[in-house]
Amino acid sequence: MKNIYLLVFAGLLANLCFAQESFRIDSLLNEMESADVRSKIEILIKLSDEYIFLDEDSALYYGNKAYELANSSSLKFEKAKAGFQLGKALYQIDSLKASLKYLLEAKTVIQNSTDSSMMFKVYNHLGYVYFDMEEFDNALEYQNLSLSIEKDITNKMEMASRLMDIGMVYEFTGNYEKALAYYNQALKVNRELGFEEDIAIALNNLGNVFQTWGNYEKALEYYLEALEIYERLEDQEGIAVINNNIGIVYHDWKQYDQALEYYVKGLEIEKMLENKRGIAQSLNNIAIIYDDKGNREQAYQYYNESLRMAEELNDKMSMAIALSNLGEFYAKEKQYTKALSYHFRSIELDEEMGNPIGVAQSYTSLGDLYFKIDNYTKSLEYYKKGLEILAQQNILPSMAESFKGLSEVYAKKGNYNQAYHYFKKYNEINDSIFSESMAKRLSMLQTGYEIVTREKEIELLNQEKEKKELQLELNQQKIKRQQIIGLGLIIAFAVFVVLSLSLLRQVNKRKKAYEKLVKQHKEIKKNREELIVAKNKAEESDKLKSAFLVNLSHEIRTPINGINGFSDLLKNNDVDEKDKEVYLDMIQTNTRQLILLIENILDVSSIETGQLTVGKERVNIVRIIHSTYDEYRQEQKLNNQEDIDFKLRINIPVKYEKILTDGKRIRQILDNLLSNAFKYTKKGTIDLICQIENNNLLISVRDTGIGIPKEKQEIIFHRFRQIDNSSTRKYSGTGLGLSISRELINLLGGKIWVESEEGKGSTFHVEIPFDQIDAG
Repeated sequence: MKNIYLLVFAGLLANLCFAQESFRIDSLLNEMESADVRSKIEILIKLSDEYIFLDEDSALYYGNKAYELANSSSLKFEKAKAGFQLGKALYQIDSLKASLKYLLEAKTVIQNSTDSSMMFKVYNHLGYVYFDMEEFDNALEYQNLSLSIEKDITNKMEMASRLMDIGMVYEFTGNYEKALAYYNQALKVNRELGFEEDIAIALNNLGNVFQTWGNYEKALEYYLEALEIYERLEDQEGIAVINNNIGIVYHDWKQYDQALEYYVKGLEIEKMLENKRGIAQSLNNIAIIYDDKGNREQAYQYYNESLRMAEELNDKMSMAIALSNLGEFYAKEKQYTKALSYHFRSIELDEEMGNPIGVAQSYTSLGDLYFKIDNYTKSLEYYKKGLEILAQQNILPSMAESFKGLSEVYAKKGNYNQAYHYFKKYNEINDSIFSESMAKRLSMLQTGYEIVTREKEIELLNQEKEKKELQLELNQQKIKRQQIIGLGLIIAFAVFVVLSLSLLRQVNKRKKAYEKLVKQHKEIKKNREELIVAKNKAEESDKLKSAFLVNLSHEIRTPINGINGFSDLLKNNDVDEKDKEVYLDMIQTNTRQLILLIENILDVSSIETGQLTVGKERVNIVRIIHSTYDEYRQEQKLNNQEDIDFKLRINIPVKYEKILTDGKRIRQILDNLLSNAFKYTKKGTIDLICQIENNNLLISVRDTGIGIPKEKQEIIFHRFRQIDNSSTRKYSGTGLGLSISRELINLLGGKIWVESEEGKGSTFHVEIPFDQIDAG
């Protein structure tokens, strides 16, 4: 079976809070107004860098602006720096070829300069791009160039990162001895710097190398030290990785129950983090355990789910592993044609990635398969091809499997000398890996880790106990002091009461008479004020309803006239097919507007009588959002609103695509919000953003339209109310959409609010809870 060797990349930049980002971006934009050309280019580069993790489109926009300005100003070095920034931004969106073009262009200028800091950044990013393009020789060349510069300028932090990167290239290409050397150097530097997270990453990678070689004692030692660090840092992603890797050690040692325990721990964390790649890998590992324990049905289910997720992510490594394991599964089921197909597909992917160990392990599996169907010539061929690769890297566990297979093939062919020779080699490796002393040492390592963990827990409990005892003693002393003070206060209060009682009786009578008089006066005043408010509200309501009826007449006539007008045009026989399509689209748009208007009027009636209801049904929320977006895109074209950049951003995991809610009402809410956005935005941008958080559907509609004055941001949610209710108002509408939307959202258990600045635009936020549909 193929196991998963997880590669953990260098730590990401720390996330800065959004408010700070906004402040810096605003400051840079202000600076640019009075800057000279060179300064403007620098500012544009900085703006691109600020946006690189926030908004990919903005990062590319400012990078392009910097590059174009430097190019038009014939500033060679500034153009190279802008090109580097543009290459970074393109790499961030996986546009590798375009990124490589700009980075190589920047390299030709910067490598001849004295700016060593810029030089190692360019080399470093070239290394990343070539690694992702699977051009490993080029990746190594540029990572080594970057490392040599970092050594010269004694930047130990960057040095450690480059050592780790180079180690990962060697590990990925199967050169484990060199990978080990670079990981050890990285670990040494990181220990000097005291960077715990980077120490844990190096320990994990070293564990992977020793696990591949079959040195499980050393692998477990590194994994447990890494796990201790990740638990101290509360790094859930790191804990999940280590749990999976420790599970692999126990699986290879054939201690399946312990392996399954670690795999399940890893899977639970990956699900909590919604890390699809990690989930796919954990599912594959659990499938192997079920397969080895004879639970064939569950193993098959997990293998296929792992493959599906890997294909969805285009994760070639996980795909190759899942395909190879499915090949072995079908071989056990005696479906040999299917098994061969899966193995060859796995080999194809491993060769494409340049993963020789994966290819070798698949060759060994093919040797097993051909042995089962009595094709001994093919079986020998694949065992030997696999062994040739495995022996170069000293991958002992897989070599043992190949020796065992060769021994069995030669025995079947009657060549007992060769059969004995290979069986002896198999036994030598097997005895060295799976010896009794090794089992004891593994057990001691695990027990040692558990003891240390338990001792820490006991120490914390003792500290907590001592703290509680001290607090209890302090509390008791405090209570005693309070009792003494309280007794003194009671005596003093009793004396005060006796002296004051006679005086209070006289004052009390006069006070009651005065209070009664004041109360009557206040009640009369309050009743008068309430009558005035009620009168004003009634008058305002009448005015609003009158204005609403006038608006309604206009709003209904507009789409009806559109439908009638374009219907008449369609009767003309001279109309060509293209125009017919446009007229039909316009009829459809006006019909949709009319239906929405009528639905809103009916909903107002239901609200007035308290009969507005919502329901729950199984809906595909992503499909509803896409459908609404597509319709408004079509209307945007028909209404010649091309000056508006209308964008959709959906961040909804697959497991939340189908939920229980009122799909029709969600669609109605989206309609009302988008209709308003397009109504009040003549040019600029409109963003529809949808995501899931804590079983809540979050919808935001952001526009760069006219905005809403602060004093009117609440009344827009009232029925018949608009920003401008005058007879000369500029914008059409009934003033029902937002009030109905708020009523619907309240019925769905959610909330709606607005953030707006007059002249700059508005953002409407909606939060609606939903019930998740079980995956089964």
